[in-house]
Amino acid sequence: MFADWLIFGLGAVIAGEALALLIGMNLTDQSEWAKIKNNGLALLDLVTGAALVYFLFARGDLGGFPMFYALLVVILISHGYREWEYAANRPNKFCANVPLFVMNSVKLLGAVGVLVLSFLMVS
Repeated sequence: MFADWLIFGLGAVIAGEALALLIGMNLTDQSEWAKIKNNGLALLDLVTGAALVYFLFARGDLGGFPMFYALLVVILISHGYREWEYAANRPNKFCANVPLFVMNSVKLLGAVGVLVLSFLMVS
């Protein structure tokens, strides 16, 4: 039950933040952040976060469901890439400021936690 709430929370936070970023950053034409790469990463978040929530409600038990693990791997890779981008101080990075970096780190840790819990519960 706790794992279900964690999965729901992770999916909702990932999708919700992505929706907020897509709307907020694209409302102003002056935003340097709103380029194809960052919009693509935010759209990927919207899809993966919403899919986590959908599969949780549609299937109930996600342990042993391959699509669940595929979604987690995509989330881990995309959020890990953003951590690298921030650490390497790349131009036009997704985590354009400290709050976005902190939120990305929280989502990354949440995805790791969900992955670990799912392996512990399946075993």
